[in-house]
Amino acid sequence: PLLHVDAVQALGRIPVRLEEWGASLASFSLHKLGGPVGVGLLYRRRGVELRPLCFGGEQEHGLRPGTENVAGAVAAACAVELGVREQAELAGRLTRATGELWGELVKQLDPIQLVGLPIDHPRRLPGTLNLHAAGVDGKVLVMRLDLAGLACSAGSACASGSLEPSHVLLALGHDESVARAALRLSLPRDCGAETVRKAVEILWTTLGAPRVKRDSSMGL
Repeated sequence: PLLHVDAVQALGRIPVRLEEWGASLASFSLHKLGGPVGVGLLYRRRGVELRPLCFGGEQEHGLRPGTENVAGAVAAACAVELGVREQAELAGRLTRATGELWGELVKQLDPIQLVGLPIDHPRRLPGTLNLHAAGVDGKVLVMRLDLAGLACSAGSACASGSLEPSHVLLALGHDESVARAALRLSLPRDCGAETVRKAVEILWTTLGAPRVKRDSSMGL
């Protein structure tokens, strides 16, 4: 059997140890590292055979014909080199910012629940929050937040346009109400205190006063 690891969110955020993961294949996307959009990497363990999806020249070991994107490949290599070098520092900074964001949301919005591991768990992905508020439609909330100036999502980019609840959250054991209410926030690499404050302010305003706790410390 083959194991493919979707590691798009991993590179530059956590140590990538493909042999420990037991990966036969692993895919990465360079824009997550600040690299060029549209350039990806595919790891293939030695001995794993792949069939090409299209045919022509023998570029890229016969798997993808056509002239190679040399500029994209060079930019990808630079992004990986910098991302790996700065991974520990970036992960620490994003972990702190994520904790601050969640702490303010818990204080100011009620009820709001975290999806996944506890916020201080060492295996949480730095810089990413998945949360839900009871009775709120995640997709509707995404549109309202977008109009208010906060970019977020109700699921992965692969599920864009789908009206179905997240199959990943359902597979993890969450019920449909949680899967439909889920909201994903991803912090930028340069996230600071002002970004956190503004995000909390927009979420506070958009979700509305009925969900707000009275012991606010930010004066919103």
